[in-house]
Amino acid sequence: MDTSRLELSKLGTKEHWDNVYEEELENLKQFGKKAMNEMVKWVNQHAPPRPDVSVLKVGSGNGVLLFALVEGRGIQHIDS
Repeated sequence: MDTSRLELSKLGTKEHWDNVYEEELENLKQFGKKAMNEMVKWVNQHAPPRPDVSVLKVGSGNGVLLFALVEGRGIQHIDS
């Protein structure tokens, strides 16, 4: 594949990821841990953990909600 004509992506810039991080911090401030805790409570009530069920997390932000969902439980993950 000839990659010489591919356009550069903003995803490859530090500026882009600095902006994404700032937006994540602002969202956490705006919606806060209270909203996250409510989501965790809802998931635990409607989909309690079971040993025969797996969850695949793909590209869903910074992982704060994921860590809140698995707090106190064993988790397996692959991160590259």
